[in-house]
Amino acid sequence: MVPPGGAVAAGADELGLAATIAGEVDAFPRVPRNLVRLLLFAVEHYPLISGRRRRFTALATHDQAAFLDGLTRKGALRRLVYSNLKSIVFGAFVSHPDVEKVIGYRYECLRPLDAAAPREQIHH
Repeated sequence: MVPPGGAVAAGADELGLAATIAGEVDAFPRVPRNLVRLLLFAVEHYPLISGRRRRFTALATHDQAAFLDGLTRKGALRRLVYSNLKSIVFGAFVSHPDVEKVIGYRYECLRPLDAAAPREQIHH
């Protein structure tokens, strides 16, 4: 889902997103943690029954990309599985410090004191 290259040179593998996501999921409460695990189980094993005859992680990189792309075109449930997985992966991606630097994310917000006054910066 996050190959290397583009505006952010590093991809998911280089940024260690799998380990980051696994650590975050392990910290979830039991029910959400089990739902994410079910989601990952579905993605891992669905290729076995969809004609590819291998689990997702055993597919070649281009076959993995084609499989994920195919999920976006088939049925509401498959699109839901893909969109949930994508939100987890891209949430971890944009939260990585190297990516935050590239996209210009800053940990601050602006809070108006009143309509006529200049905005005050509040740092967290």
